[in-house]
Amino acid sequence: ETLMVREEYGRPATGQDRLLHSLCRPERFMEIFRKFIVFDAGKKKIARYQQYFAIHKILRRVLHLGPSGNRDGGVVWHTQGSGKSLTMVMLAKCLALHPAIQNPRLVLVTDRVDLDKQIRDTFADCGLIPKVGRRTSEGRATNGRDLKRRLERKDAIVTAVIDKFENALKDADHLDDDPNV
Repeated sequence: ETLMVREEYGRPATGQDRLLHSLCRPERFMEIFRKFIVFDAGKKKIARYQQYFAIHKILRRVLHLGPSGNRDGGVVWHTQGSGKSLTMVMLAKCLALHPAIQNPRLVLVTDRVDLDKQIRDTFADCGLIPKVGRRTSEGRATNGRDLKRRLERKDAIVTAVIDKFENALKDADHLDDDPNV
């Protein structure tokens, strides 16, 4: 795509010109305003470029069903402090607003209790789950039986530490067929 810079200013488009052109297109601007800005405990936060593009890749993967009707899994690799929790909040927002996904459900699995708490608190601070006082327990599977109950109840957002799954699987033959989990 040739930018108008060459004709208007008599020079080739620079990287900055291309960046501004791609960022400031009306459809991208509106998408960012609608889906990629969250208020985390009252502070406005906008997606970083890697969060924006990771969420788009995840959405493409979620929308694609394989020949057997299943979705492929995947991994989004994050470093410490890179915005994992906010990426998940923005992904939840995008899933909820996507017209092809009816009643999306998220099961957020972590490997540490402190990360589970951080994710729940971020979801609560961004208004995706209720926050009662200083402690947020909404959506948190406290043990395997509770995880199974929350999945059967079709809770919209469930967080769990991975060790809860072993106990939930011992207690059930099958947990959920819903394609929007």
